[in-house]
Amino acid sequence: MTMNSIGDMAQLLVSRQNTNLLKSNLNTLTNELSAGRVSDVAAHLGASQNRLSMIDSTLTRLNAFDLAASEMEQALDVVQISLSDIQTQSSDVAQKFLLMDSAANDAQLKLGSDQAQQALDTVISRLNAAVAGRPVFGGTAVHGPVVVAAEDLLAQVRAHLATTGATSASDIVSDVTDWFNDPTGYAATAYGGEVTNRSQFVADGQLAEVNVRADGVEIKQLLGGLVLGALADDTGISATDARALIGASADTLLSANGSLATRQGIVGNSQERVEDAQVANSALRTAWNMQRNDLVSVDQFETASKLQDAQTQLELHYAVTARLSSLSLAGYLR
Repeated sequence: MTMNSIGDMAQLLVSRQNTNLLKSNLNTLTNELSAGRVSDVAAHLGASQNRLSMIDSTLTRLNAFDLAASEMEQALDVVQISLSDIQTQSSDVAQKFLLMDSAANDAQLKLGSDQAQQALDTVISRLNAAVAGRPVFGGTAVHGPVVVAAEDLLAQVRAHLATTGATSASDIVSDVTDWFNDPTGYAATAYGGEVTNRSQFVADGQLAEVNVRADGVEIKQLLGGLVLGALADDTGISATDARALIGASADTLLSANGSLATRQGIVGNSQERVEDAQVANSALRTAWNMQRNDLVSVDQFETASKLQDAQTQLELHYAVTARLSSLSLAGYLR
């Protein structure tokens, strides 16, 4: 019978190789037991790996929807808060103007005009609100400001009135209204946003949008109302016409506030749509994660048993190695 033998050095190398294999197996089983999932997913799944790829792709898409929904949620929240503040500003001015009677003196007219201009400045500040640097009232615009500063807006209106020659209250009201509605007026020179609403998919087939812009009818009407009040103290306007402008401003602001309330309800519907999408996405993520865990998770009992076997094998290997290393010629001949 032919017998093969190996030298001491070769035996040492084989022993080290076996030690490393046993240690590696022990570490792998330890990690799998701790993490609850297999270390080598490809070897574990085999042909089922395509299903895992599909699940991972779905989870990635859900994460993208979550990000979009979170951005849309923040934008809509800022819009809703801004609209509430805008309403408060315009309502305060309208109420004060309504309390001014037809005999208001120059000082009262100036005070009312100053209040309208201050409110205009605040309103424009709210319309230029942004989330992460992106304006929320500018549609698809990614940069602001959406509306020029209050003093610039008034300067543009005054330049327009100088062109038309309007001095009476009725002519001023008509020309200011026309300027805000004319595509070559407010929209071209004072509004810096886009003409399409910002929208994003927040779930499969679920599109949400910020459905209010600073060039919307109700916003232009409200700005026009504040402009009329601010113009009441302009040089060249009689006290009678100034009082008429104050009255027209109050009426315009009250009408605009009613439209803004309706717009807030529409924005609220968008907020609800985003919230529903987030809830649905969360439920889907939970379901897909459960399926993913089923594919890559390990049997805790089976893995614990394998770990015990691996530990026993390593202990026996160390014992045998120690036994062999203690052998001597004298012991062998004894």
